[in-house]
Amino acid sequence: MSSSSITCATSGCIVVLGNSFGTTYSGNQAPTATGDIGANAAIYISDSAGTIIGGTEGTTPGGPCSGACNVIAVNEFGVSLVRDRGTQIYGNYFGSNRGGFTSNSGGANGRLSVGIAVRVAEDSSGARIGGSLPGQGNLMSARVRGVWVEASNPVNTDVRVQGNRIGTTANGLQQIAGGSGNSGVLVDGDGTDGSVVVGGDQPGEGNVIAFLGLDNPPGNAGVVASPEFRGVLTVSGNSIHSNGVQGIDLNRDGPTLNDLILDLDEGPNGLQNFPELTSASSESAVVSELRVRGHMLGSISPYHIELFWSETCDLPDKAGGQKLIDAFDLPHGGESNVPFERIVAMTPPVLRGHFVTATATDLAGHTSEFSPCVKITKETRTVDPANAGSTIIKIENDDDIVPGDRLNLPGANTGETGMVQSVTPAGAVFPTAAAATITFAAPLQFAHPAGQTVVKLPPPGCGASLGRCQLQRLVGRW
Repeated sequence: MSSSSITCATSGCIVVLGNSFGTTYSGNQAPTATGDIGANAAIYISDSAGTIIGGTEGTTPGGPCSGACNVIAVNEFGVSLVRDRGTQIYGNYFGSNRGGFTSNSGGANGRLSVGIAVRVAEDSSGARIGGSLPGQGNLMSARVRGVWVEASNPVNTDVRVQGNRIGTTANGLQQIAGGSGNSGVLVDGDGTDGSVVVGGDQPGEGNVIAFLGLDNPPGNAGVVASPEFRGVLTVSGNSIHSNGVQGIDLNRDGPTLNDLILDLDEGPNGLQNFPELTSASSESAVVSELRVRGHMLGSISPYHIELFWSETCDLPDKAGGQKLIDAFDLPHGGESNVPFERIVAMTPPVLRGHFVTATATDLAGHTSEFSPCVKITKETRTVDPANAGSTIIKIENDDDIVPGDRLNLPGANTGETGMVQSVTPAGAVFPTAAAATITFAAPLQFAHPAGQTVVKLPPPGCGASLGRCQLQRLVGRW
């Protein structure tokens, strides 16, 4: 074994707190000497159980590395786990200086700036890399790759990567000065029992994986499952955005198309189909309520669907998701193609022109790649031809129509611009003084032709000379 700063090869090992590896004592720059302190790892743990590396005592989440936090800036691997049980890696800074906003490397061979922060190999289980509590997440940045799990037989099981910032500054908000890494989490190996969870559904468990692949060759991604991987990779609740590489890549070959029948192909995570989004829309330019439609094509099995908002679409077919906005279980009920429609409250509000993506996870925990981006557009409605002539579109009791909305109700009158100004009584619209909010006292309904699109448009020829005009189309909440 080549040299390492700390080596542990025994049961019931050690606690590693508050150190600087491969840096000056201050932890703010790489040393000037060119000696190699280990072609393997700064910290090498094998055949051990219960090792703790880092911690939260004396630390400031999002601030400088202090207290129990270790600064690890040199070596091919920051931490290497071999036949290990239950190691906890909390609150460390890999690849950055102690402040967490600048790269800590000189770029020479062996420096962690071009290495891997944490490697889990050879039948290691129960590793906890980061966590949900304040300060438990690690920073893995500069030109560092995040986590590499080799899930070969014997396998690595129950590995959890949670609450980390990969590719960002300490506060998780911007790219660190000094370059970007290639990938956030890589799983490979042919072990069929290996299980890796990246993120989670509880507060604080999601990772931020951002600004990767911006100055490196393609072929990596935020989360990558290599072609030989046959375990279970669950990716949930993360913020994966602003990358020059794919958000999630199953098979390490770029975007994978959905199967058309039952999703029966083979590959990492079974090449799980992603949800296909058909629209994301809002009636308002400032979006506080978002309507998302799509469908899930897969086996006859329930799926857990996650919807994400992003300010930009990194790459149309290599999307990520900046913020989780909705999560729900979608039963299949004997059908292989199941539609869904979700009304999502956006807090804080976002803007039309932003984007929505989605992932799907099956009952076993296999997560798909991200769906392609769908832009948030103006709300439109298309009547189902099968219901032509019926009253399927209506405004329910106490639903609000605000001034500026346009209505189509047989016999209703509106102002010359077709905009609602007041409603008295229910069903009649008169061009009087504008009200702040207009509430109908009873349901209002109307018949419609097949295929009619419902949008905010005034009718042709509705001008000042006509006084009052009946509109041809309806907009509102229904």
